[in-house]
Amino acid sequence: MPATLLEVEQGTCKLWITNYSQQPQLIPKGMNIGTLTNLEENTICSLNDVNPVKDIKNHQPRKRNTREKLRKLLDAELTSDEKEYLLRLLEDFGDIFDFNRASKNHGNTTVKHKINTGDSLPIKDRP
Repeated sequence: MPATLLEVEQGTCKLWITNYSQQPQLIPKGMNIGTLTNLEENTICSLNDVNPVKDIKNHQPRKRNTREKLRKLLDAELTSDEKEYLLRLLEDFGDIFDFNRASKNHGNTTVKHKINTGDSLPIKDRP
């Protein structure tokens, strides 16, 4: 299953599962279909702000010393113009990258999930 973000409310969250095969798939009781990891507050920016232009106007570009750190992220297949454009874009919004803080080793949180399928057909899983 690809990484996804879910909102957990009162210990419950909704997760869409898709079966890409033609055969029905059965998810046995107790089967682990994913791992939930809690994120720190302010780790994610909301994209549904009523006035996103306000946030863009208040955005402060990062210092130029980030340039060398961002340069390491650039793909070798890009042209020099593409690299420069991407570098400027990453530089302007460099505050979303955490270069100075050591990443924390977050433990996994075990959560019990209940899938309510109602009257629907069995949930299908890709092959």
